[in-house]
Amino acid sequence: MVIWLKRLIYRRYTKVIAMVLWSISAFLMLNSLIGMSYIPQEKSWYEKDAFMVQIIRKAGFVRDWIVRYEDQEIFSPKNITSEQIQTYKEKDNTIKDDEEAIATILKDRQAYFKSIETELIKENVNIEFLGINLETGAVVTNIAHYRQSNQTQIIEELFQRPGFVFGDGKSIIKTNTQPYREDHSYSRKYYMGDSFEGEETFAIYVAIADKMQVGDWFYLDKQEFDKRSAIKDNVYLFGIIGIVCGVILLAYWLRVVGQREAGGAIQISLIDKIPFELQFIGYSFSMFIWFMISTTSLGRILPKEWMPYTFNPSYKGEETMMFLLISIGVCITLLFVSSVLRHIKNHTVHKYIGVIRATRWVLRNLVREKTLPIAAVLAVGAHFIVNVMFIFIMLVFLNRVQIIFILAMILMLGFNILAAIGLLKLVLDYLKLLRASKQIAQGNLRTKIELQYALPVMNDMAHTINHIREGLEGAVENSLKSERLKTELITNVSHDLKTPLTSIISYIDLLKQEPIDNIAAKEYIQVLDERSNRLKQLVEDLVDASKAVTGNIKADLAPIELHQLVRQSVGEYTDRLEANGLTVIMNQVEEICILADGRHMYRILENLLSNVNKYAMPQTRVYIDIIKDREYGVFVIKNISKEYLNIDASELTKRFVRGDKARSSEGSGLGLAIAESLVKLQGGVFNNSIDGDLFKVEIKIPIC
Repeated sequence: MVIWLKRLIYRRYTKVIAMVLWSISAFLMLNSLIGMSYIPQEKSWYEKDAFMVQIIRKAGFVRDWIVRYEDQEIFSPKNITSEQIQTYKEKDNTIKDDEEAIATILKDRQAYFKSIETELIKENVNIEFLGINLETGAVVTNIAHYRQSNQTQIIEELFQRPGFVFGDGKSIIKTNTQPYREDHSYSRKYYMGDSFEGEETFAIYVAIADKMQVGDWFYLDKQEFDKRSAIKDNVYLFGIIGIVCGVILLAYWLRVVGQREAGGAIQISLIDKIPFELQFIGYSFSMFIWFMISTTSLGRILPKEWMPYTFNPSYKGEETMMFLLISIGVCITLLFVSSVLRHIKNHTVHKYIGVIRATRWVLRNLVREKTLPIAAVLAVGAHFIVNVMFIFIMLVFLNRVQIIFILAMILMLGFNILAAIGLLKLVLDYLKLLRASKQIAQGNLRTKIELQYALPVMNDMAHTINHIREGLEGAVENSLKSERLKTELITNVSHDLKTPLTSIISYIDLLKQEPIDNIAAKEYIQVLDERSNRLKQLVEDLVDASKAVTGNIKADLAPIELHQLVRQSVGEYTDRLEANGLTVIMNQVEEICILADGRHMYRILENLLSNVNKYAMPQTRVYIDIIKDREYGVFVIKNISKEYLNIDASELTKRFVRGDKARSSEGSGLGLAIAESLVKLQGGVFNNSIDGDLFKVEIKIPIC
């Protein structure tokens, strides 16, 4: 779009012009809406129900004239039957005798005949009629040239008229809108007269005159119909123009409202700071006053014959007044709608609607952790009270004002749908919190809870869980980092100690081979040899423990007879165990084949037997069981500790932790830790327990 045009559409005077066009568009649409109520629905005046009612009414008078009053004998007392006398006496209790009844009947007949003369002769201007008694040939008509013309030609001429009816002495047979049927299936009764025998011997023809003249209802109604039909095209044309202009102006207004330049910030005015509810009440009240003033003013200044799009110069003042009133209504509406649009475009609807603002304030300040139970009770109570109120209104207006009943039912349905949506949102938020908490509890510390449009108390809970997750994640990360540094330190120190230690051991061996006569020196060399070998074993254990923890050891699994491997290991340790007064008892031994690494299993058994040898109470028994437990082969070893085990069993499998807290024995505190790591490496389970002084280790390795 050209730059100057972009600037032009945002100018203030352009918006003023748009408001004027809004008024013109509304003026056209309102006039078309009014005009649609004026436009006849029938294509022709002769199709109107009012026309048919009036012309059939005239035909009824013709029918009664030829049927009842063609013979003047009807006004003779001799022509009154006893049944008619009795009927009159039953209808009117004031009639005392037959003479009075006869006089009343004759009076009524004469009055009715005068009304026939009035309707068909004196006040008849545009209706031509012909009534024929086909049996006697008697005729009643107001056609001037009837005597000089052929009856058949006159009837054909009447049938050519755009408005006519034809019937017999009973009912209408044919009209200008209904075709003639031989079986007389179309029937419309007259509005006057009673049925009688021989009705088919009469023919009634009634039609509108060729040239209508002023003087009766037919002429006035025809003129009114033509006048209303004349504005039909203008009503639709200007209505379409008004709608198209309104749509274009709406698109323009949606784009420029609240802005002074393309892409510019939304300008919030003073009126926009008023809550929506107050604006709506003010707008509704203003429109009510405007409507009352407009209808009263237009009702006084507009003449009764006024209708839109007649372009009558004498109505210019009234139509100008109407335009001004419409312009006021348009300005009031635009003022209200523009405020709503500015907030929508500025994404501040939640700050604009007072109910939302009040609800948000209540949820933030009242629905908190401490007041949540009270808020829940109040919410349930309010929901119950509102539903009872709606039900009461519906019961009151059930059979009285249907629109209020329907409106209350719709509002109640909408209220309960909103309540159900709110409850569903609350449940979904709770499930989100629950699922996230379970994932964090299972160790998935990357889980993060994000809630949208939730209650503040739910947001607080999500925020708290996220902080717990972040704290746990930090603690785990620090723990892993500390463990990694410890492992690296152990590995590096072990490797650094191994080289000088090897040299020390080598030089000690060389010293042992030298001829030394000094007994004390030999004893010193012996102590150095023992301590250096112990230190070597400790360094090797450190390296093995480091490899096991970091996963640098591989397991070559193969079938192994567990019972044989245990017997072999116990046999190799028997001398050392017996030296400490320990007796090994193979309590329960089953032949079991396990899937394991032979080297690792031997190291595990060696560490466990070494642990027993170091920490078991002398002169006690050591029990060993080899059993099968479902898919595992189980090795169990139990002994009595010589030291008081005031420690948790799980602590003993940690590195550098010993049952001898004084650390006076030769153990390093790595045996059980290495054993546990090697068991898990082979897919097994390592369990240890303490019961008083009884120490028990249970190893489960998958069977073949």
